[in-house]
Amino acid sequence: METLELLGATMGLGALSGISLYLTVFVVGFSLNMGWLILQPGLEPLEALAEPWIWTLALVFYLLEFFADKVPWVDSLWDAIHTIIRPVGAMFVSITVLGQTHPSVEVLGALLAGGAATTTHLTKSGTRLLINSSPEPVSNVVTSVFEDVIVVVGSILTVRYPLYAMGAVIIFAIIFVFLAPRIFRMAKAYWIFVLGKLNVNGSRQSELKTYLPHEFDIALRRLFGVEEKVEWSLPCLTGKLKGVGGHVRGYLVKTSARNRIYFVGKKSFRVITSLVTSDVFKVENREGFLYDELVFYQETAGVFGKFRFSKKHQVSVKQVCQQLEQDVAPTPVVASSSSLQQVS
Repeated sequence: METLELLGATMGLGALSGISLYLTVFVVGFSLNMGWLILQPGLEPLEALAEPWIWTLALVFYLLEFFADKVPWVDSLWDAIHTIIRPVGAMFVSITVLGQTHPSVEVLGALLAGGAATTTHLTKSGTRLLINSSPEPVSNVVTSVFEDVIVVVGSILTVRYPLYAMGAVIIFAIIFVFLAPRIFRMAKAYWIFVLGKLNVNGSRQSELKTYLPHEFDIALRRLFGVEEKVEWSLPCLTGKLKGVGGHVRGYLVKTSARNRIYFVGKKSFRVITSLVTSDVFKVENREGFLYDELVFYQETAGVFGKFRFSKKHQVSVKQVCQQLEQDVAPTPVVASSSSLQQVS
């Protein structure tokens, strides 16, 4: 039972360290120093965190994090820097928690702590990227404060009830396994949008080309009709597309056949293709802060697909709209909005 409690404390503090390593160390160390926390038998090695120089140093770094964590994009940069620091720091904390135990237990505890920290860190950083797609700062402040509250309360409860902490981390890990592919795709998509935003002044010319990666070209041509050829292709990510899902990277492709537009991309290491439309539709071009979005409406099905484009392709997106206005039948409506409401 004592070993399970040690591992529970290790996993709990590791998971909280993935959110804020410095606040976790400070809360536990300061609470122990002030006598607010009474350690259960077996958790005595945590007394090492009560050393004033340890929790004082953690407090200094936390104060830096406190302000960085509430500024849009600065928080994502801070998270990127701490992608290695938080899991490694959690492993060092776990070694402190375990104290002088069997080497195999120490290795297991370090791995569990590092893994727990990685899952919570990736969840936090992915969530922040999503929030940062909206330029207003209020959501960043609210989210950051909420995370701090979780760390403070969670740190105290983990030390007092390590077995419950273990159960909570296991449940979170199971949920994370199912959500991880979506989180990774979302994080990758928003980093692409961020880089495109930074490079927006570097691309003023249209980039409409007929090029497609070889495996995409082969997969797409299986859907083509007789004498159907690619007129243009444009890199994009899906916002919504039936049968494909969101944040899938690929190309929007227009062919020589009337009203034939396709999406081809790669999801879970598998090439996927989809016919976006072949009937009457309209397209709405939404110009956003971080990316531009084309929304396809089918006459009978309503919104059929949403495609997001890096800001460096904004000239090409406008050109696509002009072409669609002339090409689709019978009389499409191409609308444009100056602000993009975030669609998850």
